[in-house]
Amino acid sequence: MSASETKEQKERTSQMTIAMTELTTFDTDEANGSGGAVILPQKYRHRFYSVYYPFVEIVGEETYDAWKESLNESSDSEIMLMLQFVQYFNITREQFDKANLETAKIIRDKLDGRPCMRPMDYTNQEDDEIYNADIIYTFDEDIINAYYLGPDYPYLFDFEFDEAVADGTYTSQTEVWVDVDEMEAEILAKYGSLD
Repeated sequence: MSASETKEQKERTSQMTIAMTELTTFDTDEANGSGGAVILPQKYRHRFYSVYYPFVEIVGEETYDAWKESLNESSDSEIMLMLQFVQYFNITREQFDKANLETAKIIRDKLDGRPCMRPMDYTNQEDDEIYNADIIYTFDEDIINAYYLGPDYPYLFDFEFDEAVADGTYTSQTEVWVDVDEMEAEILAKYGSLD
């Protein structure tokens, strides 16, 4: 590996760290030292337990933090955090769709990811998952829980997946790859603006 490749990798890692900070809200959990980071394995995919920053901006950080603190340890972990957020703050579908678009843009533009829904190919593909509004807005916990149940991924990392696809030994099982530009056009057509 050349010095220029190492420098480029460090720069890319730095950019990805900044982008992840924009995308994710962390809650300090000193008891287990996780700092709020998701620790595998979990019953459900990451999105089940998270509210991305573009959604937090709808209500404001202080309001979100106060609400999050009000959820105590006895809160039902079988109820998706985003569903609780949507219901508590009465988030409209329009607000949700626009924040989800911002999430997809961050994944694509700042994390160099490929936004998707219901990842099925490799563990860290969950980092590229956006919320499925059609599922969440059913408000049916059984449907939501079944949809966000964590799969047994055939690969741990994207490079393993990429190699298997390239050599023809595997075909992606991910159900929806999100075209961010198409998503933006649909939201603009539906709501008349992106604001």
